[in-house]
Amino acid sequence: MPDERHPSAPATPFSLLEPPAASQTGLTGEERRRIFLNDAALADNVDVRKNIATFGCDLSLIEFPEWQRTKHVHRLHPYLGKFVPQLVELFLRRFFKSGDTILDPFAGSGTTLVEANALGMNALGIELSPFNCLVIEAKTRRHDLPLLSREVADTFRRVEDFSRQGKGEGLLPLLPKPGSFTTESAYLNAWIAPEALQQILFYRSIIPEYRNQDLLKVILSRTARSCRLVPHYDLARPKKPLKPGEEYYCVKHRRTCEPISDGLKYFRRYSRDTVSRIEEFDRLRDRAPRGLGVAQPPSAVPSIVGGVSTRREDRGMGTSRPQSQPGAAVPHASCTVLQGNARTTPLPEGVLLDGVFTSPPYVGMIDYHEQHRYAYELFPELERRDESEIGPMSLGKSKKAQRAYQADIATVFRNLRPWLKPTAKLFVVANDRHGLYPAIGEMAGLRLVDTFHRPVPMRTERDTATYFESIFWFELQ
Repeated sequence: MPDERHPSAPATPFSLLEPPAASQTGLTGEERRRIFLNDAALADNVDVRKNIATFGCDLSLIEFPEWQRTKHVHRLHPYLGKFVPQLVELFLRRFFKSGDTILDPFAGSGTTLVEANALGMNALGIELSPFNCLVIEAKTRRHDLPLLSREVADTFRRVEDFSRQGKGEGLLPLLPKPGSFTTESAYLNAWIAPEALQQILFYRSIIPEYRNQDLLKVILSRTARSCRLVPHYDLARPKKPLKPGEEYYCVKHRRTCEPISDGLKYFRRYSRDTVSRIEEFDRLRDRAPRGLGVAQPPSAVPSIVGGVSTRREDRGMGTSRPQSQPGAAVPHASCTVLQGNARTTPLPEGVLLDGVFTSPPYVGMIDYHEQHRYAYELFPELERRDESEIGPMSLGKSKKAQRAYQADIATVFRNLRPWLKPTAKLFVVANDRHGLYPAIGEMAGLRLVDTFHRPVPMRTERDTATYFESIFWFELQ
């Protein structure tokens, strides 16, 4: 339905995505979409037809198998509540261009920043959680790939040698003895089996010897998550730890299982996987559109400001569009992460935003710090900021909680107004079952231009219910 809000384009955004891979049963992406829409009785749904007319797909992204929905660095570390990267890519391709500057004020695991950078757009993110900032930095900074590969291989070799010594398989007298590492963390002692905990604490002890400490911490955190004494099917929201060796019926593997006691296979798996994903994303960014119309970023590496680390201050992002000279080298798009509260955090001097794409926290649904409790216990230098969360799970979903949520989200968008271009577009992804966002827009002085409703076939491996999620398009009044 092309009109002044949806100008016609030579190709649909969906046609520009990486083609969906066939499923294990041989179904194409188009066949999966048709089956899904027919089974859910959505083939003639007005929102589905609007999405297809605007984007070339229904926005469910059912066409993509799980491994494509978690491509390259998007699966560097688990994160409960992240959105599908292809959804971000569709909107960025439809409404923005290479060289634009995009902000996500609730950066989370960095999905918007990664996708913007992959398309040659400058990206900024504001994120409350220091651990999330660590993960985003690991995903988005430029890496010395040969050094990274050597360091990851060396840390795995050392933890492997340490483990073998504990099993009497090696003669390595210079290594610490298994059992020599202790922690005062009651959580780690209760939730991780003794053998795996020794491996984890040893790995943590050697990280300071290497340059790629952020990525090594991501590998360690991911391993610790998998090594918790919980059922294999309940990694996202475990309630209490099992006992080492305790048997249970595993609905994931359909057999009797025991919790993890030895973490070595996860160190091996995640070490290889991390290097592979970083290399894949690096190649993708090297192919990102660069040239005419790409803004000149001050540096090719990301910076984190506000409590984690500070490598530089960005200036001038989004303020100019210098044309490249024939044969001139054009720098990569920049990425900046600001660790702080989105209600009050200022953007770097000189920044002007072409757009915002974000998925704010939902009211009372996810404990965003507690989901990474194991990481905060491993890295006590990362300070939890639970008290500053918006819509915290601890306050529930009452009318009072909803009103506080509306005020907080509106404050975030009002805080951004000085950095928004007059033509800036703001897209907010939300499961707005309480109908809060139209009023939030008014409170923030924003005009609701349009709303897209996308069918969501599933969010986790144990939740297969279909519901509709909204993407609100706001602009300045």
